[in-house]
Amino acid sequence: MKKIALWEAKHPKTVLLLALLLLIPALIGFACTGVNYDILSYLPDELESMQGEQVLDETFNTAGISIVITEDMQPKYTLALKNEILKVEGVSSVIWVDTLADIGIPADALPDVLKNIFYSADGTKTMMLVRYDPAGGEGSDLKAIAKIKTLLGENAFMSGLSVIVDDTREICDSQAPLYIAVAVALALAVMALMMESWFQPLIVLLSLGIAVLYNMGTNFFLGEISFITQCVAAVLQLGVTMDYSIFLIDRYSEEKEHYPTREEAMAAAVTKSFAALAGSSLTTVFGFLALCFMHLKLGFDIGFVMAKGVLFGILTVVFVLPSIVLIFEKQILKYRHRSFIPDLTKVNVFTLKHKKAFALIFLLLLAPSYLIQKDIDLYYSMNKALPVIDTYAGLITEGAQLPERHAGVADKLKSGIVNSAFYAMFVKAKKFYATDACISCGKCAVNCLTHNIELKAGKPVWDDKCFHCMKCICDCPEGAIEYGKVSVGKPRYHCPEV
Repeated sequence: MKKIALWEAKHPKTVLLLALLLLIPALIGFACTGVNYDILSYLPDELESMQGEQVLDETFNTAGISIVITEDMQPKYTLALKNEILKVEGVSSVIWVDTLADIGIPADALPDVLKNIFYSADGTKTMMLVRYDPAGGEGSDLKAIAKIKTLLGENAFMSGLSVIVDDTREICDSQAPLYIAVAVALALAVMALMMESWFQPLIVLLSLGIAVLYNMGTNFFLGEISFITQCVAAVLQLGVTMDYSIFLIDRYSEEKEHYPTREEAMAAAVTKSFAALAGSSLTTVFGFLALCFMHLKLGFDIGFVMAKGVLFGILTVVFVLPSIVLIFEKQILKYRHRSFIPDLTKVNVFTLKHKKAFALIFLLLLAPSYLIQKDIDLYYSMNKALPVIDTYAGLITEGAQLPERHAGVADKLKSGIVNSAFYAMFVKAKKFYATDACISCGKCAVNCLTHNIELKAGKPVWDDKCFHCMKCICDCPEGAIEYGKVSVGKPRYHCPEV
């Protein structure tokens, strides 16, 4: 290992050039790797439900059926929508009430068996069943759904497993770059403060980015990966392998004091770090590989890709990062800064001195931790993972009862101790004041939900029972109430229905 490390230290530009050239096939492989958005395809084939799904699909072509619901729409317009859907490529048939009866017949006059299938109890909603052409090839149903969505107006909606799969695809494709960018930004910020140079975080991320692309590109040999793996692999690999890079850079800084040249120091750092890095990475690799033994095939998908990602991460740290560090060492030294990590010597001494007490505390925390995690509700429906704001907005608009949510131990903890502490420390009314525009109408005192305001000398005065609903600010007819400088010049909100 020492000879290899010394060679790469003496030829950093050659090593980096080879690493960058290998990105070309990696990018091609990444672009050619399919993404599977159908979570059901990862269930074991021997399950009776999967066998039934296969029979439905092969025999009746109804496994991927979708439902289109229209609301407050005249039958002629619903029929027109049906005919438009039929023209969509990939749609084999659309079943609605007109398939079995004349739409000129009033809904009330239809047989109950038809009325109960195609109409809601109040008659304002009706549904049609959309079937897709299996000859269209894999993914043709998702393309058809995307087209159908463009035909739906405000009074029409789509439902069904295939629709949920399509919504999942849209969310993943649109938001994955966003949270990866957030992860990179947070990593840069933390490393900039914790490392000794403003330039070092960029080097670490460059090395890790190469490893991530290698990992994602070699997924090509799997044919396709799940959308879950696609979404989490890059961020997980970034978090799991970042410390390897920091460890090597710190070791290089130490070795420079013992060797006459930086090449020898880097070779020594790589050689001496390799055993520790390999041991640490292998435990992580085996942990991910354990997922491959899950009966649910999604475990193999995530486990294998992540294990591969850790291996690429350690290989990149050992063979590519040293070259990058040596090439950009001038920039690293130029942008050095003092360490922002506080001196933890006293903390360490205190911890070691009271190690038995800390061990006891952690043991005592096991019981409440177990109770909290045991009370966490698990859900197995993919539609619950999708944004539900539109669903709740619809329920509120209709004046319907919102579904009850089970309050577990964690919820009670947050609503009890945490909430009380938060209000005691952060929610204060001291910054409220009335400007000279106040006309002493007293509306703020009357409308205060906690009776926290009273007029003194014609001006409102706030007590200590405020919970920051901001009703006083927003309902003041003269806009005379402010909260420090935060609210000055800001618009006031008035609920149009209150």
